[in-house]
Amino acid sequence: MNRAKLPPDGVSVPGHAVEQNALRLVWATLRNSLAPSLGSALAKDRAKRADAALLRLVAGYEQLPALRAEFADRYTALLAQARALAESGAPEVTRGAHGPRQGELVFVGALDEAQEIEKLLVQLFDHAAGDPRVGAELDRLVREVVVTEAACRGEYERRVMQMVPGAGIDSERSREVTAPALQRYLRSHPGASPDVVVAEAAEIPGGRSKRTVLVRLDTAGPLPPELVLRLDTGRGVGTSVLEEFPLLDRVARLGLPVPVPLWLESSPEPFGFPFIVFRRMPGASAGDLIEGAFRKEPTTALALARALARVHAGGRQLVDPAECGSSVSHTRQLLTHYHDWWRSKKPFPSLVVESAFMWMFRRLGDRLGEPTVVHADTGFHNLLLDDAGNGCLLDWEFAHFGDPAEDLASCRPAVEKCMPWEGFLAEYQAHGGGAISDFRLNYFEVWRPLRNAAVCGTVLHSLMHGEADDIDPVTIALSTFQRLQADLARSLEAVIARVGV
Repeated sequence: MNRAKLPPDGVSVPGHAVEQNALRLVWATLRNSLAPSLGSALAKDRAKRADAALLRLVAGYEQLPALRAEFADRYTALLAQARALAESGAPEVTRGAHGPRQGELVFVGALDEAQEIEKLLVQLFDHAAGDPRVGAELDRLVREVVVTEAACRGEYERRVMQMVPGAGIDSERSREVTAPALQRYLRSHPGASPDVVVAEAAEIPGGRSKRTVLVRLDTAGPLPPELVLRLDTGRGVGTSVLEEFPLLDRVARLGLPVPVPLWLESSPEPFGFPFIVFRRMPGASAGDLIEGAFRKEPTTALALARALARVHAGGRQLVDPAECGSSVSHTRQLLTHYHDWWRSKKPFPSLVVESAFMWMFRRLGDRLGEPTVVHADTGFHNLLLDDAGNGCLLDWEFAHFGDPAEDLASCRPAVEKCMPWEGFLAEYQAHGGGAISDFRLNYFEVWRPLRNAAVCGTVLHSLMHGEADDIDPVTIALSTFQRLQADLARSLEAVIARVGV
């Protein structure tokens, strides 16, 4: 297969790395993946992704200049407030120089002002810990930042959606999982058999950070007749099956409603990246992440409530007894990890991301719940339903120990499209789930889009630096990242209105 190559050093247009790399990858995907097989499920999936990315590129040229002009005065006023607070309340806080002007086509807001406001906020946040007066003024400034970000990003999303009516490349390391190649691998693996016969290996579209391959065996030996392979992709989202497997294996051994992993293949040799081999679980997905479609009926939500309740109740026994009292330490570790990740790989300033991290750190206290196993990506797209209506939670790449309210806040928007939230909580608690306070739900309502925005922002960073080699990072960087920042601004604005800064 011909592979599209990014231009060599010195050929790229200064300041347009995002546009150049993205357009080249989109062009190569259309040329190499879609045109030859547009009738296939994979081709249709990639066509949708390419459409989303192209829409954002066009919107960057046609909508962002006018939007920036419309909100220029508001960002200028925010910068003036930040400077005044820095000069009057914290003399050691200094103004920083503007960073490189990359990503202007996809940055929503006023880039120069955002860079300086962000630096001032970071320094003021550190100073506020020892000065309550500065802390109070900082809280008011953060509220104004969030209101402006929510208005600006909301207006941009409205304009982008109005454009809709008018308007793959394989990784060098990834290798196709064919039936013959998989058969050779299984015949040499100690957990399988030299007599294994692989009848079919089919990759299914739709994965973001992982590849999924469904496998059917004619001669299975000690293996189940159907397997699932979950493979890393190296797309820069910071998760790997190497970290996913240990906790998932422990949860599965408790008999909880999760996929049953058979083994972890840590070597990249067979198919380019490590992978987990699973027993295929019965049932079908209850939703689709790309389309946002799912079975909008109470039975779907109730199945999710029961699955979450069982995992949260059973997962408590896996927590270190010394850490059973409160999930504060787990949550602080979680926030710190993603905050450090964001700061090391952010593509450009994001006032709403930085403000959200500040808000979560400042509100972190003893009001969180008892820790347990948290799936951390709950939704109908990660729920498998069998014929009897039993649910199984898929995709454990973000799982960790923490407050179960994180899972409930994550799925709440989708649940409320199916049934009243009170009924969902009643089912959850009837099957072993604990009581969840309003504060905890509000707190993790902010975390859901914040974590996802931070992760997607680092994907944009990889695109800027020519590290992306597939259409998936293009879609995440140009479409999903912007949408998640708008979601985050709306969520944070609403939560601050309910519980305060």
